[in-house]
Amino acid sequence: MTKNITQGGLIKIFILTACLVLAYMAFYPYMPAVTQRKNMVLAKEHSLILKRLICNDARFKKIVISGGSTSEKIYVGGFVKTDNDLVALQKLVSESKPPRPVKYQIQVEPLAFEE
Repeated sequence: MTKNITQGGLIKIFILTACLVLAYMAFYPYMPAVTQRKNMVLAKEHSLILKRLICNDARFKKIVISGGSTSEKIYVGGFVKTDNDLVALQKLVSESKPPRPVKYQIQVEPLAFEE
């Protein structure tokens, strides 16, 4: 025995499908993966801006900046020679108004700069 789908049944299937598609489209921008991807792009773009800001400053030649490859954060790490250099770096980063949190892993190590 086979049962045929009636015209009323087709209308119900169409309405249900349309509702599901609209719900998906409405919630898609708020899905965790989409939000995470947007934040990773922001972190990557800003890390490039920070690299350009510090590339010509000799005080920061042992600083590495990255962001957006595996996390939504901007990472600033490496060595500076003095506490004043650390404060200057943190000020430079904060004045650039990073759109994502910044994680610092910096050591003040004067011996790292001796050759």
